[in-house]
Amino acid sequence: MLTVIVGRFQPLHLGHQAMIECALADADVVLIILGSAFQPPSPRNPFNWQQRSEMICHSIRRPGRDRLCIAPLCDYNNSERWARALAASVRRAARNLLPENCGKVRLQHTFENAELTSHPEFAKWDIQPVERHGDYSGQRIRDLLFSAFFSRSAAGVARMDSAMRDIADQLPQPVALWLESWLESSIYPVLAGQWQALHEPH
Repeated sequence: MLTVIVGRFQPLHLGHQAMIECALADADVVLIILGSAFQPPSPRNPFNWQQRSEMICHSIRRPGRDRLCIAPLCDYNNSERWARALAASVRRAARNLLPENCGKVRLQHTFENAELTSHPEFAKWDIQPVERHGDYSGQRIRDLLFSAFFSRSAAGVARMDSAMRDIADQLPQPVALWLESWLESSIYPVLAGQWQALHEPH
């Protein structure tokens, strides 16, 4: 069986990690479809798909990692086009990765558009909503990440360290270590400024 998980993973947190490992325990192959794959960096989507793929690969333990495949997916404003692109990615993976006679596909989703669950492209798939593992939120983590930037003054070093500890507690260790390096990148202050502008009262 091929289990397909569609998500943005901005960033990968402990809930995502548990979800993927549970899927690996029950499937021949798990295909992670990374949404918003080719969007420019923004406070909502700060990490490109290659960075998110790296987070996942470094956070999933062997031997399960050897049965994990990751593919990017464009955003489309048209849900019909998006569904066709998703179905095409899944068909390619099923054809190339599944053992013979194990052609069942299970799609685990967090679709905001409920009509997508009955889309004709997915008619032969077992469709299930994603089971949540813990009270984790990518949005909350990103908010902590960007608000921490404004605690970086000399007087606020302790506050920033505290914020980063709060973030690290919600992430697999490889992701927390990766983010420590990312905080020194040139894109971090740019995105933090954009985040602040979005949260200023108008």
